[in-house]
Amino acid sequence: MYINYVKLRYRCNYRGLFKLFIMAKFIMILLFCTVMQAGAAVYAQLASIKAEHITLKDVFSELREQTGYHFLYVTEDLENTGTVSLNFNDAALETILEKCFEGKSLKYEIKGNMVLIERILASSPSVENDLSTQERTLQGKVNDDKGEALAGVTIQLKGTKKTTQTDKEGKYSLSLPNGVQRVIFSSLGFETKELTVASEVNFLEVVLNIAVNGLDEVAVVGYGTQKRSDLTGSVASVKEADIKATPIVSLDRAMQGRAAGVQVTTNSAKPGGSTTIRIRGTGSVNASNEPLYVIDGYPSGDLNSINPADIASLEILKDASATAIYGSRGSNGVVMITTKHGSAGQSNISLDSYYGIQSLSRKIPLLNAKQYAEFINEARVNAGGEPYFDGSSEQRPKVSDIGIGTDWQDEVFHNAPIQNHELSFNGGDDKTNYALSGSYYGQNGIIIGSNFKRYTIRANIDRKVRSWLKIGLTMQGAHTNSNNSRTETEGGGKWWSHQCCY
Repeated sequence: MYINYVKLRYRCNYRGLFKLFIMAKFIMILLFCTVMQAGAAVYAQLASIKAEHITLKDVFSELREQTGYHFLYVTEDLENTGTVSLNFNDAALETILEKCFEGKSLKYEIKGNMVLIERILASSPSVENDLSTQERTLQGKVNDDKGEALAGVTIQLKGTKKTTQTDKEGKYSLSLPNGVQRVIFSSLGFETKELTVASEVNFLEVVLNIAVNGLDEVAVVGYGTQKRSDLTGSVASVKEADIKATPIVSLDRAMQGRAAGVQVTTNSAKPGGSTTIRIRGTGSVNASNEPLYVIDGYPSGDLNSINPADIASLEILKDASATAIYGSRGSNGVVMITTKHGSAGQSNISLDSYYGIQSLSRKIPLLNAKQYAEFINEARVNAGGEPYFDGSSEQRPKVSDIGIGTDWQDEVFHNAPIQNHELSFNGGDDKTNYALSGSYYGQNGIIIGSNFKRYTIRANIDRKVRSWLKIGLTMQGAHTNSNNSRTETEGGGKWWSHQCCY
């Protein structure tokens, strides 16, 4: 009986546990549904907002506080969007946002509890939509200047990605919209040609000329001159037109960014500051890495003594051809400078001047005298000491007696002039040529007391004595004067902003 009793009680407990399990399961399902509905209700809240001429950023802040939604946007996208006027009471979020974005190139997307806002990018209209949906076919042939067909020539409708190429017979076919169009013909080794195609033209034959690409230009290589097409070494050139394009104050600036493989680093921003020039990187750790400078055949070292306006050509020898001519001195490369000479014909007088102002781009934001005194007093009190500016002496006035004080940056920096003046004479006849020039360059630094001045004169005179004999005279004079500001930092903290200058 005892055993049967135990079994009976065991079966009864099993049934009770099963019922409890079923009830717990239903309770969990009901709780889950309730939580989901509550969560959905959180993000379905309505918002009320009444404001006149309010910015979108302020609208988003107000909606975030009322609804709990987070607004994600790029600050620049909200610039120049103006203001909006809203009057909503218990309105849906979508209704308010639609009103905010009326007439603005913005759109929104709601994802969960986040509202993503982005700018609508204006799609560039295609040429087909601008002109007409109807198209015509342009056919033709492309030849070189000798009349031979050119294969592989690219024909492109300007302003679009619509292109085609000529076949082995030089023929092409390109679909164009109706109306006047611009078509570009290009091929490697030939000059690019851009033509206007009228609406009634359906066949066009084009002739492309061979591009010279500077192969017939002459380069100075130390032992004379050669055509670039005959050169086997690496030579970089800076043309006279490139030097004249911008006001260049020194020779090193003429090479900066204009010659491949040549690195020009500015060591100092002071007036007349030096630079470091490296040709094809650094070749030695201990020895000098400076290239050799050769002016009209003579080695030179002071680049600041050369007036960039006197330069006719600038050649940079970058490989073994430099050492083959100048030996170990050319191991770091050679910069060959040829100055201007006169030519037969009418004499010319030229005056070139410019004047500019240099200014500090931005100042370092600093505390004024009163803010500085408050900061010092607070720091000393926090450290357990007494306030420094307590009025105990003239050097320690009360904070209330201190004004904005002295901005030492205004006392040190100023607007500085920069100027350059050049006067040149050149000319000659069949036997004698001359080129005379003089220049003055002056640059004041933005730090008071710093400046750089340069005076140069140059004379190049050539005389043809016989058909087999030519003599020349080259003279150059230069004077430079540089005043630099002191750069010591010791004791800089003594000049507090509350102290007077004088």
